[in-house]
Amino acid sequence: METKKRSIGYDDGVSDLSESSYPKKVKIYSVILIMTLLISAVLLSVVLTLPLEVPERSYISYTTHAPILIDGDAGFLGLNATTGISRGSGTSVDPYIIEGWGVDASTANGIQIQNSHLFFTIRNCYAHDGGGSYRGIYLFTCMNGTVMGNNCSNNFDNILLSVSSKISVYNNNCSYSTSGYSMVLHKSGNNSVHNNNCNDSDIGILVATSSNNNSVYNNNCSLNERGIVLDNSAIKNRVSNNNCSFNDRGIWLWSSSENRISDNNCSSNNYDGIWLHTSSNCTISNNTCKSNAQYGINLTSSSNKNTLINNTCSSNSLAGIVLESSYNNTMSNNICSNNPDGIFLGSLSNDNTIRNNTCSNNQYGITVFSSSSKNTLSNNTCNSNSLHGIYLDSSSDDVLSNNTCSNNQYGITVYSSSNRNVLNDNTCDLNTNYGIYLDLSSNDNTIVRNQLRNNTLHGAYLGTGSNNRIWNNTFIGNNGAGSTRDTAHLQAHDGGTNNHWNTSDSPHGYGNYWSDWTTPDADFDGIVDKTYNLTAGVGPMDYYPLTTPAPPIPEFSELIVPILGLVLIALISGRTRKRP
Repeated sequence: METKKRSIGYDDGVSDLSESSYPKKVKIYSVILIMTLLISAVLLSVVLTLPLEVPERSYISYTTHAPILIDGDAGFLGLNATTGISRGSGTSVDPYIIEGWGVDASTANGIQIQNSHLFFTIRNCYAHDGGGSYRGIYLFTCMNGTVMGNNCSNNFDNILLSVSSKISVYNNNCSYSTSGYSMVLHKSGNNSVHNNNCNDSDIGILVATSSNNNSVYNNNCSLNERGIVLDNSAIKNRVSNNNCSFNDRGIWLWSSSENRISDNNCSSNNYDGIWLHTSSNCTISNNTCKSNAQYGINLTSSSNKNTLINNTCSSNSLAGIVLESSYNNTMSNNICSNNPDGIFLGSLSNDNTIRNNTCSNNQYGITVFSSSSKNTLSNNTCNSNSLHGIYLDSSSDDVLSNNTCSNNQYGITVYSSSNRNVLNDNTCDLNTNYGIYLDLSSNDNTIVRNQLRNNTLHGAYLGTGSNNRIWNNTFIGNNGAGSTRDTAHLQAHDGGTNNHWNTSDSPHGYGNYWSDWTTPDADFDGIVDKTYNLTAGVGPMDYYPLTTPAPPIPEFSELIVPILGLVLIALISGRTRKRP
């Protein structure tokens, strides 16, 4: 008889189990299983009848000790009974050890070391109930310390480093502080703070007042008002790989510059994932800022010259990335999807660079709003947004180049007195309304070398603006246009005044390519011999429509350099060639 094999999702070490032995083993295993379940049920019923004991607080396992104060290097040399020193000699290989104490901090700081440069370690202690007056662990003017594996709760500050450096603080649990600051670095630099739990306070970790060059990483700072805060000239700190979720704000920078904020999870906060106020020259990279109740990343009040790169800011309630009154920032390679606004530049946000970002599946992909000017938006992908791919509102002197805005309602919108903007080399296709839309007195804009294809309505729509120039663009299949011009399916609309649909160069200018208007060209100069009218009758028109899809048409200054280069190469080649 052919044997059957068991089909199991992992290798359990049993194979080629014969059909004859299989039923016997099943019976044996079934009996054992039933007996085990019956015994378990009896034991469970006994356990449920026992009185429920609530375990007491964890500090009962520590040895009770009075508050510990060590002042100066000499303080380590006192009697062990009064200082709390377990052992050590104060060197890097044999530090003084303070270990295993349960300290009630209701009358003094739990463990305080000050004015010392000797090596010491505070580990596996429990400092508690300092209330509104006393700290759990307090280091003042110290170096070369280690604070590890301690539990600190219900103190004024759970752990405080003040004017201290070269301290390593890790694997501590700090919950609830009456001051609101669970772990604090004050005027302290070159410290390492990592792998701590800092929860249930106003601030999980505070780096403040000229605390510089610290590393804060791999900490869990959740269920606070603010997870991690850099405040008051905290400079050149590195904040990385922290979990700052389920706070009001995840990471907060106030007047702090040149910091690196990277690889943090700042999601599901009540306001913002990462928030910068008057903080400049920071690098914000590779952070995950999802599902926050306001913004993923928020820069405000002259937060300038920052770099935001490779962040994921998705599914936030208002916007992925927001700039307000901030300038000279660079945003690149960020993913901002499923927000109302992917990237939003608010009022007076000037000279910012937004490039290589993916802002799709929002309502607005990228918005530049309210007197923000001189911004550069390039190489962004703004697809499948429910309203606008890129939206300029009351924004002037911006440059939009090489962006892809497809499958939106509007590809690129220039609106409400947005003047002197340049839109070049963008692709706007398959939008359900217009490829490019200008309206409400948007004047003096230049639209050149854009691909406007298969938009449901016009490829370009101009409302009440004037003195706009539109040339060398490619219009294909917009507004239902076929291969020949049909007044019911014109590919562009111009309701403004004195707009120009071609250049005015001599002997003739360059217009746009219209897929429904490619002939005749009797002199084969690449210009259709008849104008392309943008209305059913007399009105705005392209005087020099192109016969082929519009390639870049460089100006003379762009041509002269390669021509001179070719001439120079030819001259050199001719002079070096010799007869055999």
